[in-house]
Order: sequence, then structure tokens, then C-alpha cells
Amino acid sequence: MKSFKIQSVILLFIAQADATNDLKISTLKKTILTFFLCGYVFLGMAQLPTNGLIASYSFNGNANDESGNGNNGTVYGATLVANRFGQADKAYYFDGVSNYINCGNNSALAPTSGQPMSVSVWVKPSFITVDPYTRVICSKGVAYQPSNANFYGGINYTQPTKFVFKQNNAINHTITSGEYNLDQWYHLVMVFQEGANNSKLYINGQLVQEATVSYNANVSAAPFIIGNIPQLDASDPFFFKGVIDDLAVYNRPLLPAEVSTIYNNSVSGSSIIANFPFNGDTNDASGNGVNPTNAVNVAYGTDRFGVAGKSLYLNNPTNAAATSYVEFSPVNFSFASAFSFSVWFYNEWGFYNPRILEIGVDGCGLNFGLNSNQRMYFYHKCQGGPDTTNMLTNQWYHAVGTYDGTGTLKLYLNGKLVQTFSNVTGNAVYNTNFNVGRKPTPVYDGFKGKIDDLTFYSKELTASEVAGIYGYVPSTANYVEFGINNTHDPNAIFEATSPNKGVLLPRLDFNDRPTTNLISGLLIYVIANGPQGNNCFYYWNGTSWVKL
Repeated sequence: MKSFKIQSVILLFIAQADATNDLKISTLKKTILTFFLCGYVFLGMAQLPTNGLIASYSFNGNANDESGNGNNGTVYGATLVANRFGQADKAYYFDGVSNYINCGNNSALAPTSGQPMSVSVWVKPSFITVDPYTRVICSKGVAYQPSNANFYGGINYTQPTKFVFKQNNAINHTITSGEYNLDQWYHLVMVFQEGANNSKLYINGQLVQEATVSYNANVSAAPFIIGNIPQLDASDPFFFKGVIDDLAVYNRPLLPAEVSTIYNNSVSGSSIIANFPFNGDTNDASGNGVNPTNAVNVAYGTDRFGVAGKSLYLNNPTNAAATSYVEFSPVNFSFASAFSFSVWFYNEWGFYNPRILEIGVDGCGLNFGLNSNQRMYFYHKCQGGPDTTNMLTNQWYHAVGTYDGTGTLKLYLNGKLVQTFSNVTGNAVYNTNFNVGRKPTPVYDGFKGKIDDLTFYSKELTASEVAGIYGYVPSTANYVEFGINNTHDPNAIFEATSPNKGVLLPRLDFNDRPTTNLISGLLIYVIANGPQGNNCFYYWNGTSWVKL
């Protein structure tokens, strides 16, 4: 079964329509059930989540709440330092003695019996003398106050050292992790929710422990503190020592897939060499200065979300010298070390050898594109490389190529590994300009279509990182209209489509081969803010979309 990404859903209703437009749903029960069981995970992976975000502290030079909810922090002694990407003044260092940030006493910043909460945060802990006390990352409540409750997440320095979060009322509930290393970045997600095994601790995208916890509403009266927990006995050392960054609070439990996406997208960012979003220009958005040296006959089209002017459009002729392309300054990587690239593309013509990306010289270099059989390939040009099965024209695809630094190329399509090619040797990529949309020597193999979100990494992306990049939906894409269609064709599973964008996911047979004909009876519900109007049903009558 195939899945597709959506940002938000109000309602999904699926039906078959016969020639008289009578709706029949009985034959779709199996499809509906399968879609929800297999597709539910992907709903949470659609984006870095903003749903339920009540406070966000990126620490970009200050402790302001970037969620827009006004939970700004007042800094007491903590100092701005470089974050995990090496960017100056983008995280806070806490000295373990007296430093903390007070974010006010908004009652929403605490879990209660009826209100779950999640905290996502990056931390780099430093050593403090071994003792039984927890060094607190964030808290709400007062320690050792019998009439009140508190919750906190932090680090316990007993041997072995552990991450921990607690809820104290009549019972002291504790969730801990295994041992960790000092002076190393970790991503933590703490989910506070009543119910059997609903409270969870994630580290670096992985669930490490869960517990059954009850919560006390009295905790909500205290301030939300980063780096400490207030206490009646001020002699006990709860102050955190180390660096804290990107702390976010949600008024709901984050899903496992969302936790994985937050972690994977954050990790990938630290190794970006160059990033080209093509938002009306060809500039490198990474800040590393990999800028265009020559942009010839380029234009900008709609991206995969239908937003105008947000993708690079190249209009090269068929089987002739390329006349539409971009040449960039060197990206400075070679087959002596690991690297990856990620790109979205939309190919408009289906023959010859349209080149999406070329690095190095003809004969020994790296190239990525489509061959005359419409198979996508990622080649070390001296020795070959992985490719895919045949692909469709006029459809968006996401591709990732990786190299592990020791001889293995991998090619991913739409978040999934499709082929591995081993035993690559020799120098292949030089410190030369690279081209998008053509082969430079000789000037041929021009690409016709759209290219978007091209990114280079100085590491081999993992399979989970690739899936996270593929699943990411930026906040500018505030809607996606969708539907699925079950058919009586025994070779077809289903397809996902949109009334204003066409097919989002082609109908596929059981061998993952696309079929081309829409069959009448696809009924969708358009979510709010769609350009076709709010809250309406459409169905495909075999020729066009009809609004009910």
C-alpha cells in the first residue's frame, strides 16, 4: 500500500459513484480500514509540527517565545553560545550554579489530568560532581513542597548517568534512560500524558521508556523554568550545567513519527554544504557561499505545493544543445569522503537523457538524471551506479543519492531505498563548478521541467533521515487536498489525487508500476483554506472534477 503526505485533515470520506452518481461505500470498507491502519503514521510525519505548539525557544540571540504566544523568558545568568551547528549566539549555556531562564507562570505550560503535554529539546550536558540530585532541563512547580506538585525533566548524575523526567504528587513517577555521554548533543522528547504507558521518553528519535502516570493540576500555578526547579531548601543543587537549545512545548502528545521527523531534520541540518530552495532566485540559502556563476534562460514555476515562483524551471530543447541551465561554484566534496544530495524534480518530456545534476568532468564525475528509458540514475561516471524502474513525466519526485565514503552508492526515491551500488573506487568528483539542468562538456542532455529544494550534505544520510526529509512540509504549504480511489481493476490498488493539482500519487499495480487512467467515482473532501473553497466535496465523473 502506498501513502502520501498531508498537513491537516478535517474529514476523510471515500465512496464509489456509479453512472447515476449514487454513492456506494460498502466495497471500500477494506480500503478505508487499510488506509487508516497503514497511513496513520504518515499523517504525523508530514512536517515539523506546529499543531499544539504553545511555546518555542530557538534562542536566536534571546529567550523570546517564537510561537507567538508571549511566553518570553527572562534570563538569569545564562550566556549565549554556539548551537550544535556551530552558529554563534544560538543556544544558552547554564553554569550549574545559579543560571536559569524564567518563562512566566502560564498555566498552559504544565500537564494536568485532562491536558497532556510534550517537551522537545536539544541538550549538551557537562559534568557535575556525582550526587543523587537531578540537574533540571525544564520544570514547573516547586521541589519539596508537600501541598503542591511539580514536573521536571533533567539529568541524574548517579552512576551510570541517566536522563530522567518526574511527576511528583502523592506518588513520585520517574522515567529514566540508559547511560549517556557528557559534552555530546542529545535530542530529548518528554511526553506527559495520563493513562497506561502514555508518558514517554524519547532520545535521538527513539522511544527508550514509557510509564503510567497521574497528574496534579496544582503544578500549573508555578513558573515554567529552563535550567532549574525552584525549591524550599535552596541548598540542594538542581541547576543544569551544559548547553540547551531549541526547546518547544506542545499541549498534546507528540506522535512517534513526529518525534523521528523533528530529530532527523535537525540532525541533517548540521551537515549541509549548500541549499538551493529556488524561491525566485538561485542563491545558496545555507550561508556557505556556493553561489551561481552563470544562470542562463531560467524561470521560476510552481513548486510541489502549488506555490508560484518557488521552483527552478528549465526549458531545454529536445535532442539538442542545452540552452537553459545554472552553473554553480564548487561544492568541495569528493569520493574520498561521505556525501549526499537531495532534490525534488518534475520532468516534462520522456525521452533522451535529461541531466538534473552534473559534477566534475565528463568521463569521471558524478551525474544524476534520467536515461532514455526514463529510469532515474545516480552514477560515478567511471564505474556506474544505482538506478530505478521507469518513471512518469509531469509528476513530482523526491530523490536522494548518498555515498558512504568507502565505496557504496545508494539511491532513494520518494523516501525509500531503491538500489545500492558497491565497490566504487578512484577519484570521481573534483573541486569544479557543478551544473543543474545540463551536461557541460559537451553542452548537451538538457533537462526540461522543474527542479526544487536541492541540498548537498557532507555525510551519508541515513534511511530515517531520508524519510524525514521526504516527509517535511514547510509552513507555507497550508493545505493539501486529497482523496483515494479504490477500483474494480484487479491490477490497481489506489491513487491519491487533487482537484486542482491533478494526481498526487499515481495508481499503482501490485508491482509498483503506475497505471494512467483515472476511473470515475473518486470522492474527496477539501480541507479548509483550499483554493477551491472551504469544506466541499468533489468527485471525478470520468472526465472532470464535479463539485457536489
